[in-house]
Amino acid sequence: MGFFQKEETVFERKDILLGELNYNSPTGTCYDNVLTFSFPVKKNRMLRLEVKSDKVIDAVIARPDASAACQALGITEKVLGPVETKDNTEMGVLIGLTPGDRAIVSLRAWIDSK
Repeated sequence: MGFFQKEETVFERKDILLGELNYNSPTGTCYDNVLTFSFPVKKNRMLRLEVKSDKVIDAVIARPDASAACQALGITEKVLGPVETKDNTEMGVLIGLTPGDRAIVSLRAWIDSK
């Protein structure tokens, strides 16, 4: 990021409860141990994701074709990226942990504004 370049927040969620008991969970484990979020991005920018958690989790920045642009395993606090958005106008993040575990997670994604 250049000296005079600013960042533009594209997604922010605080105090996400990961691993909540949910008998209707699509994971089939009765726990919401994997959560996904999508958000709009601008083309040809650099994307970063800040992850903060009170327990160890895994995090992935995903492209629209479901491929991983960047991943971090076993983290509690980390900034992932930079990842180039290329021609994408939407990207996503996946967070997960072992079924039965629980964590409180905060996420913030931003792109470098031109």
